[in-house]
Amino acid sequence: MTARAHLGQLLERNGDLDLPTLHDDELAALFPLAPPRALLVPLASHDGLSADERTARAVAGEESLLERGLLAEDGDGVRPTDELRAILAVRDAPQTVTLVDVVEGDDVRSRYAYGLGGDAFVLTETVDGDEHPFALRTPAAAAAALAHEIDRDVRAAKSDGRPLVRTADDEPRSWAKVEAALAAPERTVRLFAAHRVSETEVRDLETSIVVAQTGVWVLAGEVEAATGNGSVTARQLSRAGLEELLRSFLAMVR
Repeated sequence: MTARAHLGQLLERNGDLDLPTLHDDELAALFPLAPPRALLVPLASHDGLSADERTARAVAGEESLLERGLLAEDGDGVRPTDELRAILAVRDAPQTVTLVDVVEGDDVRSRYAYGLGGDAFVLTETVDGDEHPFALRTPAAAAAALAHEIDRDVRAAKSDGRPLVRTADDEPRSWAKVEAALAAPERTVRLFAAHRVSETEVRDLETSIVVAQTGVWVLAGEVEAATGNGSVTARQLSRAGLEELLRSFLAMVR
C-alpha cells in the first residue's frame, strides 16, 4: 500500500489524527548532516551551535526517539516505527508545501502543511519553541483551525467584500479602509505555497492577510516605487472566505 493510500485510510477511519510531537533534537537526529538553517523548518534551538554541539544534540535526539518507541533498532542501524513513518512519508518528499507565518507584535508563529498532491489530507506541523506537534487533517479541517487562530477575535465581515484595486494612477475611494487596517493591524499573516507540478516545474502562490479591528483583509500584488508599474488588490473577507482562501493554499491542486 502506498503512503498516500495508507494515510488516507487512517484519516478516513479515525478522523483528524494527532501524531507525535517531535523536538528539535529529534528532528536533528533524522537529518544529522543538514545545518539548522538549511532545513525547510528551521531548528531554532540549534541556531548558533557549533558542529560538535549539533552532533551531540542529534545523538541525544536519536536516543529520545528510541526511548519513545518512534525509532527501533534494526541490525547496526535504526528504522522508524509506524507513528514516525506516518510523518516522514509526507514530510520527507511532499508535493505541496504551505507556510503560514502569523505575526503579532514581535511574536512570529509558524505553521506548515505538507501534501502528496491530492486534496484528501495534509500533514500539519506547528512550531512552538523547540516543539513540533504534527497532525493529519483534511484541508477543510486544517483551514478551519487556521482561520480560528488568525481571526480569533472574530473581525471577519458577514460576507466577502468586492476587490479594491489600487495602481499608481488610481486609488479607489474606499482604499482608506485598507490603509487604516495596515496602519493598526492586530496581526498579519504571510501565506506561501509551492506545488511541484513536474520534475522541472514548481508553481507557487503567495499573499498576505491583515487582521484589524475593522476587518480581515487579503492583499496581493505590488507597485514599483521607481516606475509606478503594477497594482495592489485588497478584499475584505468573511470567515467563510478566509477558510476558502486558506484551503486553496493547503490543497494547491488544479
